[in-house]
Amino acid sequence: MGSKIKFLVLFLITVSSYSQGVVTQNGRLQVVGNEIRNKNNIPFSVAGNSFFWSGFQGDGGFFYEASVVDKLATDWNSQLVRAAMAVEQADSGRGYISDPAGEVAKIKPVIDAAIANDIYVIIDFHTHYAHDYLTQAKTFFTQMVREYGGNDHVIYEIYNEPKGDQGNQTATWNNQIKPYAEEVIKSIRDEEVRLGYTSKLIVVGTPFFSQGVDVASLNPISNSSDNNIAYTLHFYSGTHSQFLRNKAITAMDNGIALFVTEWGSVNASGMGSANVSETNAWMKFLKERNISSANWSVSDKAEGASIISSGSRIGGLLNDNLTDSGSLVRCIISKWNDEATFSNCAIGESTVDPTPTPTPGGTGDCAGIAPPNAPARQGVKVQIETVVGTVDTASKANSDFRSAGLSTGSRSVDCEAVITGFIPGEAASFRIETTRSTEYTFFIELSSTASNFTLELQRDAGTVTLASQAIPNTGGLENYTALVISGVILPNGKPDIAIAIGGTGVGSVNIESFTYVPDSEVLSIDDLSLNKTNINIYPNPVQDKLYISTTDNKDVANTSYAIYSISGATMVPSTELTSQEVNTELLLAGVYFIVIEKSGRQTTTIKFVKE
Repeated sequence: MGSKIKFLVLFLITVSSYSQGVVTQNGRLQVVGNEIRNKNNIPFSVAGNSFFWSGFQGDGGFFYEASVVDKLATDWNSQLVRAAMAVEQADSGRGYISDPAGEVAKIKPVIDAAIANDIYVIIDFHTHYAHDYLTQAKTFFTQMVREYGGNDHVIYEIYNEPKGDQGNQTATWNNQIKPYAEEVIKSIRDEEVRLGYTSKLIVVGTPFFSQGVDVASLNPISNSSDNNIAYTLHFYSGTHSQFLRNKAITAMDNGIALFVTEWGSVNASGMGSANVSETNAWMKFLKERNISSANWSVSDKAEGASIISSGSRIGGLLNDNLTDSGSLVRCIISKWNDEATFSNCAIGESTVDPTPTPTPGGTGDCAGIAPPNAPARQGVKVQIETVVGTVDTASKANSDFRSAGLSTGSRSVDCEAVITGFIPGEAASFRIETTRSTEYTFFIELSSTASNFTLELQRDAGTVTLASQAIPNTGGLENYTALVISGVILPNGKPDIAIAIGGTGVGSVNIESFTYVPDSEVLSIDDLSLNKTNINIYPNPVQDKLYISTTDNKDVANTSYAIYSISGATMVPSTELTSQEVNTELLLAGVYFIVIEKSGRQTTTIKFVKE
């Protein structure tokens, strides 16, 4: 592999994809009149996902993991997640009221992972009766301000969904919700002022399950020092239609800003099928008015609103085993910033093929689940163990396949599922989705004990070979590397791609995944803005040993380092540097950041690549 090609794969992820995430670009969200705007005073909206009640262990609580946020942020392009902390309504009575420390501990991984991924996070006091828990709410949000109030990522939702009486919404707002909200807001603002933090966006629930935004707009809250307050609108497309959008229009005309912290594509009960046409009507409405939204819910509960197939747990999300609602929502979120297509999503449409897939192989602690800290790449990643069935040229255009000699296994190091047994004559095929007709670069993660084997990218049941490249012997089936093939011409749409093995010789090949990206988006080494301080690293790219150098005679006294994945996951926690040498042998191939702190004062962040 030539040096230019090596640099292309090694610097696949752009600087902006890490340092210029949605929060870095847009900063603290703020209410101006009836709009939510970014730090540049531009009307702005994001789309993302709401987690299920944290207290329901069987239906949603176990999804409160950093790996889930990583998946949503990097693969779904979610710019917002919502941590729905159960207050009192949870199975067996579990919730913040009975176990404050336990419930906070559940939501913190989601908050931390959202900040690491540079996306927004709603901290939600999730109950229908928050006004009955005023003291506890003030305690909770004071704690959240102390721990997270310095981050522009956080949004405080102080009352999820007041129940109230549909026929007496004015009394519910005036006598219950508003007095509660004013006291909680004051406690948040007082703590922000005490700590010197800017006021973060606060979202207040509205009467009758947060549908009475028109009622709230007649008597809005006005006791905040900067009035950075929005009001909650919830809808479910199978139940709520233009009549509720009319209420939203009335509320905005009366001067308040709205935030949809929860919506579903199905009925308000959470059941039923996705109403695609009404969902798209809602999305068009939200987009035109710059209203942000979080879809309900990240869960595998057996109901229509869940995005993950029933009972498949975290593995179902990580392996794209989605419900009809999940595939629809994924399309909407991933295309939110594409105004030409985001409101025309359909069930089954997504940025990658959402076909339900079997849980990968693996034993013991692997449990068929990919590790949360696996490094990401720019582009679309396809886990090739998702293929099912056998070669059938008559139907291949509509389904994936793998030939009979291939098997599913897993890497012992990190439990990533792989396809094993590739030898000449074996092939696997996938239907992918491209966004333009152009040349693409493929990065195929593989291991090999082969000699004289080639990897071929094919189309049309193997009748057309798009590209071919020699497969290196990686020295063992547990030693993975990225094989790079550039200049692959693909049409815009959903072409089928087959990976086939040719050549002669002995040995075999395992393939974990492939990532594809338009050639125009692949960076070379010259595109990087590397560290310009007196601290540097070498070699870069690195294999087993990374060395830290300084201009002061390589003095490393009082210096520590930590290593993070491109998604912000901690790979090596803060470690004292006793020599210039840092062991990178256990890192998977990918892009990382090393953060070097010298004498407790100077912090330097440098991107590096592990081959």
